[in-house]
Amino acid sequence: MADRGAVWTGDIPGGNVLFAGDNVHNFKAGAAITRGMVVAIHGTGVDFTVWPCILGTTLVPLGIATETVASGAMCAVAGLGCIAYCQQETNAVDMDAGTQLVITDSAGQVGALAAGAPEKFLVGILLETSDASALSYERCLVLCGLPTQIHA
Repeated sequence: MADRGAVWTGDIPGGNVLFAGDNVHNFKAGAAITRGMVVAIHGTGVDFTVWPCILGTTLVPLGIATETVASGAMCAVAGLGCIAYCQQETNAVDMDAGTQLVITDSAGQVGALAAGAPEKFLVGILLETSDASALSYERCLVLCGLPTQIHA
């Protein structure tokens, strides 16, 4: 997959990552965070501190950063139930509205949940089609922390 990290500074329609909702909480940034990135507590655990999500490194995703901040600054994070803009990891795959989004191995970016994939937690549900060639931000319903599978 082609990492689209270079376009994270691109335009978000209307300028705000948060499209709807008010479940926003502040956490300390453990690293530089760019608005629109999915964030989580690091696998080593540091109280109330978030990092950009990376598959296999961070734990349960908490939400989507609404602003760009430096390491050590406070970062507002749109959580469960909010609608926020995010960006997919690859520029080679279109995703349809309704796609289940999960974290990837590219910091803060999302991808589609694949059948049999090792991901345990959802980031959200894509609410609009993502045209991979457009390198744009799309809105998703934030469902961070909910399991990708329900076990009996």
